[in-house]
Amino acid sequence: MATYDDVKTWTIAIVGAVATIVVFGLILLLEVVYYRVAARQLYDKEISQTPLELAETRTRQQARLFDPPGWRDRKTGQVHVPIDLAMDLVVRDLASGPGGKSDDEIHCPAAPPQKPATEGEKGGGQGERE
Repeated sequence: MATYDDVKTWTIAIVGAVATIVVFGLILLLEVVYYRVAARQLYDKEISQTPLELAETRTRQQARLFDPPGWRDRKTGQVHVPIDLAMDLVVRDLASGPGGKSDDEIHCPAAPPQKPATEGEKGGGQGERE
């Protein structure tokens, strides 16, 4: 008797169907886990907080936005400017046209004035304009 080396299509079809069902089940499982975690995070962040806690958080965040101007890092020359003052400075700078004020000429009202650069400090800065 001769043996046949035929492809067993029914076996391949069954393995493919089972694999498809397993993959579909994994996708559904991952989706359920994702939505449960997302719902829990929403609850923890927004729903479980009392209105008083939310008001305190909002007040703290708004206070940070409107802090008086000051130095964030003197070494690198970074300053903190309230958002409303920063918007006014940008509008004023844009309104003055292409020959407007440079960064050295714009001063915050409450920030300490910048000392003029000496000859040794000029030309070596990373953020200077030419």
